[in-house]
Amino acid sequence: MAHFKPKHIGIILGTFYGILFRVVLEFDALQKFGGLVSLSFLFLVPFIIGFIRVHFELNQNKNIRYQQMATIAWQPIFICLLVSVITLLEGSICVLIATPAFMFSASLGGMAAGFVRQKFHHHNNTLSCVVVLPLFIAPLENNYLSMTSTYEVSNSIIIDAFPSKIWAKLGNVNHIFPDELPFSFTALIGVPSPISADMSGQTVGSVRTSTWEKTSFSKK
Repeated sequence: MAHFKPKHIGIILGTFYGILFRVVLEFDALQKFGGLVSLSFLFLVPFIIGFIRVHFELNQNKNIRYQQMATIAWQPIFICLLVSVITLLEGSICVLIATPAFMFSASLGGMAAGFVRQKFHHHNNTLSCVVVLPLFIAPLENNYLSMTSTYEVSNSIIIDAFPSKIWAKLGNVNHIFPDELPFSFTALIGVPSPISADMSGQTVGSVRTSTWEKTSFSKK
């Protein structure tokens, strides 16, 4: 990276850091480190991205103000989100929802980098400590801070038909093709679509698991 200015290095490394964590969370074996809907990913990772961006900016320009630190920290965040949409790692609706939290956290990270640079001489050691924080905090959050709840929703519909015909229609659906789904605004903005469904039995109380893009839901 000898031909890059420090600020460009900050943008590149910040973007790489964010994309790396997003890709890592796709692997089931690493779910112990938390998921996408977690404090660590929604707030801590963007905080560190902003910290990285401003840390390297200060190597080139030591006179930037805190207001500038807060805004230039958004640069790698926007690139990360753009890459996530282009590569289909995230839908556009998810990006729109997450963007304010990412920007806020990145601004805090950028200003924290400026504060550290002013108060501590060994700021490179501080950067090394900051970038590994999710590896320690995410497992603690995942194991000790429960953010999920289980709800049960029940409803009934009376259908004038034989049970065998009903189960044949509502049971297993091996594959739902995109052209079978009607046009909808939710699909246009990137909300996942159903791709298959599987019924565990053919009696009352059976569980029907519907698989959607990137996730699945079970319903009795």
